[in-house]
Amino acid sequence: MVQSKYPWSKYGLSWNPQKKIPVSRIVLYISMIAVLNVLGYMSVIIMGPLSYAGISFFFFVMPFIMMFSMWWGLWGMIGAYIANVIGAGILVGSGLVPALVGSVADFVVPLIVFIIYRGFLSKRGLDPFLRDLVYDHIGDYKTKRVQAWIWFIFLVVVIYGILAAELGVYPLYVLGFVPPSAYWIFWYGYIVGNVVATILLVPIIVKGLSAIVERQGLLNEGWIT
Repeated sequence: MVQSKYPWSKYGLSWNPQKKIPVSRIVLYISMIAVLNVLGYMSVIIMGPLSYAGISFFFFVMPFIMMFSMWWGLWGMIGAYIANVIGAGILVGSGLVPALVGSVADFVVPLIVFIIYRGFLSKRGLDPFLRDLVYDHIGDYKTKRVQAWIWFIFLVVVIYGILAAELGVYPLYVLGFVPPSAYWIFWYGYIVGNVVATILLVPIIVKGLSAIVERQGLLNEGWIT
């Protein structure tokens, strides 16, 4: 059970704690998907792509995917998948099949990190909304910033980097969309694009937007609401 001393105690892995989704939240989630579509498209057009697979060397939509998923649970993950199928896939010239297959990582990766933060790290004093990366205190609680940064970098490199590259590139390779001679170029390109962008931009997003999202009561307590 989450210790009551943590300011984020009510945020966990409950499926639908508030039962009803207000219309304003639906509008918010639709707007989020639209934003991710635009950012996914721009990430590839400006900083890539590697062939037709929609892989960017600075995939600056990924930090937003991470934070939107941490804030809004399953809605953020679904939005990430849709946005990368369309914005970072079809709109930049990927065929439908490569876009559908290559974007699976953009759902699975934030899903795993959401579970780790909400189900494990939050019970050990780390903020599931990553505010302890940039703040010494959250409410009256003194944050564990060193631990927060160690876990953040570890998860970004291992999950958002290595696992995402495997899930994003290997299926395309098996289906013949990535030639054997270019496999490692795509693989390392995927890691660099995700890891660098996420480590650099997540703290900025947290610093600039987390307080506003929290103050407006927009943080999901569970997966759906």
